Amino acid sequence: MLKVSVIVPTYRSGDGLDRLIASLERQSMPAEEFEVLLVDDGSPDDTFERIERIAATRPNVHASRIEASGWPSRPRNTALDVARGEYVVFLDHDDELATDGLRAAYELATRTGADVVSGKESHTKLLGWALTVYTENRDNVLDPLDPPAVMPMNPHKMYRRALLEEHGIRFPERGRAGGRPIWEDIHFNIDVYAHARVLPLLADTAFYRWVHDGTNTSTDGYESDREEYWTELWALIAHIREALAHRPELRDWLLLVQYRSRILGFARSATFDGDQFRDAEARLLAAVDDLLTPELEAGLSLAQRAETHLARAGRFDLVRELAEVDRGVAGEAGLDDLRWEGGRLVVSATAVWSRPGGGVAGPLLRRTGEGRVVRDLPERLGAALPAELIDVTDELPATSAHIGIRDESDSSVWLLPTTMRPQQAVDAAGTVTMTVRERCELDVDRGVFGRRLHDGMWTVNSSVSLLSLVNHRGIAYRGPALPALVSGRLVVAFANRWGRLALDVGGAEHRLFAVSRPDLAGARAERVAGGIRLEVPLRGLAAGGEETRLAGEVEAVRADAGGRRGRPAADGAARPGIHGTAEIVGDARGGRLVARLPRLRRGTYRLRLSSETAPGREETVELGLQVARGRIQPVA
Repeated sequence: MLKVSVIVPTYRSGDGLDRLIASLERQSMPAEEFEVLLVDDGSPDDTFERIERIAATRPNVHASRIEASGWPSRPRNTALDVARGEYVVFLDHDDELATDGLRAAYELATRTGADVVSGKESHTKLLGWALTVYTENRDNVLDPLDPPAVMPMNPHKMYRRALLEEHGIRFPERGRAGGRPIWEDIHFNIDVYAHARVLPLLADTAFYRWVHDGTNTSTDGYESDREEYWTELWALIAHIREALAHRPELRDWLLLVQYRSRILGFARSATFDGDQFRDAEARLLAAVDDLLTPELEAGLSLAQRAETHLARAGRFDLVRELAEVDRGVAGEAGLDDLRWEGGRLVVSATAVWSRPGGGVAGPLLRRTGEGRVVRDLPERLGAALPAELIDVTDELPATSAHIGIRDESDSSVWLLPTTMRPQQAVDAAGTVTMTVRERCELDVDRGVFGRRLHDGMWTVNSSVSLLSLVNHRGIAYRGPALPALVSGRLVVAFANRWGRLALDVGGAEHRLFAVSRPDLAGARAERVAGGIRLEVPLRGLAAGGEETRLAGEVEAVRADAGGRRGRPAADGAARPGIHGTAEIVGDARGGRLVARLPRLRRGTYRLRLSSETAPGREETVELGLQVARGRIQPVA
C-alpha cells in the first residue's frame, strides 16, 4: 500500500498549478511512496491537457476529468474513491505543500495511530494564520479534548483513509437547498471528528502553505446570496448538533465558532435597507435566540458580549459601529534595542495601540473616578451598553505581545520565547495608555523548536493583543545592517525594502566585506617564526555559537616596485605575488581576519585576502602593509 494519496481538484488552474507540482516534486518523501491524483472539474480551458502532460512524465501522478460540478467536492470524492494511500491529503490547486510535509506528517501519523494529522499551516497574506494552534507538537488533542486545537476547519490535513471508508465520509456535493455546498470542508471535518479518536498536531515542521496571489479562481463570497447563506448556515448548525451530540464540549465549541464568525460576522459587515433590513434583522435575532445558550455566551469575549447585547436590542446599526471602532484600533511593536550577544540576536520592543487616522478619533481607554478602566466609545455606543460591558479593568492583564520569525521560503511564522511586561500609564485627563515591553533572544542555532534556522531570508514580527483585538505585523527597522558569524555562517540583521527587521541567514543577499570592513585602527602585525602574522578586526562583526574558521589565502604584491598585482614591473613583466594563508575567525573576541605570510623585504605591499564565506562563494578584501626595519604597519 502506498503511504499517502495527495488529492488535487483543478479548475481553470493558472500558474499556481505549476507551483503546486514543483512543491510535490521537492518532497523529502520518495515519489514511489505517494501518489498524486489530479481531477479536473470540467475546466473550459486547457487545464485538463496540462494535467495530462504533467502525469505523462511522472509515474506517481494520475490525471482524470469529470463533468463540471462547480465545486471542489465532487472531484475530491472522485479521487477518494480510487485512492490507494494509507492516508490522504487534500490540496487546493494553487497552494503548496512544504518540502518535509508528507514525511513528517506520515511519521507522526504512524507513530500515534492517528485518524487525522493537523500539520502547521501558513498563509502568504496573513501573518497570524492559525498561529496560536501550532505552538507545540501534541500526540492527541482529542484525549483530553482541547476544542480550539481542532482548528482550522479546512481539509488541508492528513486523514486515515480507512476511517473515511469505514464511515462513508465524503464531501457534500449539493447544498441543502440544492445549490452550492458551501462550507463543504467544515461538513467533512464534522463527520471526521464524530468518529476520530486520535488527532495529533505537527507544529515543529511546516506542512501546508496557502498562496494568495490575486489569481484565485474560486467563487465569490458566500454572503452574496443571503437566502443561500442562511439556509446553508442553519444546515451547518444542525449538522454540528446532530453529528457531535456525543461530544458536547466539541459541539459547543464549534457552535460558538459559527456564532462568532458567521452570525456576528454577518451583523458586523452587512448593510440593510427596506425589506432587506427587516428580513436580516429577523434572521439575526432568531439566530441569537436559537444558538446562544448561557453556556455558549460565557465563551464570548467582552467585545463579543457587547455586540450580542446590541443585537438582542435590535441595534444592528450599533453592532456595525462598534465593529468599525474595533477595526480602527491598531497595535504595533516599535524597536527599542537590537544587538548581538554571542549567537543570539536580542530584540527589545514596545507594543503600543492607537487609532491611526480614519474611523473614530480619540483615546482608546480612560480611567473613571472609581479607579476602573473603561473603553472610550462614541456617545451613542456608550449610552447603549451597560457599564459591565465597557469596563475592561479585568481584561487588561491579558494584554500581550510575542515576537516571532517568518520563514520567507514557505511563509511559516514561528512564535519565539518572549518575556513581556504590560504597563498602564494615565495622564492628567484620565486617558489610559497600554504598552507591553517585550524582549526575545533569537538563537540562530536553536531558533525553531531547537533546530537551527536554515539558510535564507527571515523576517521578525510581533503578535500583539489588546482586549481580544489581535494584530500581527513586522517590526519596523531603519538602522544599519548588523552582521555576525554564528557557528560558521554569516547572519545579518538588516532593514528590508519595506523597512522591517529581517535576517539574512547564510549571507544570501549580503557579502561579509560589504557589511563589515577591516578596522585598521585595531589591526596588529608582528614578526613570528618563519614570517609575519597579521590580525585585523572586522568592524561591527559579532560572533557566537561554535567557533568559526573560514579558510582562505592572502597574496602580497610590492606596491612600490611595480604597483598592484597585475601591473607590469619596470622590466615590463607581471609582478609575482607572495602567497600565504588566511582565515576569517569568529569567537568570543568577535570577528577578525588572520593572515600568515613568509618573510617580506622592507617596502609597501598590497595585500589581497580571500576566503570562501559561503559554499561556492569567495569574497576578497584588500589593504596595505608597510614593512620597515623596526615595525610592520597595516595601512589603507
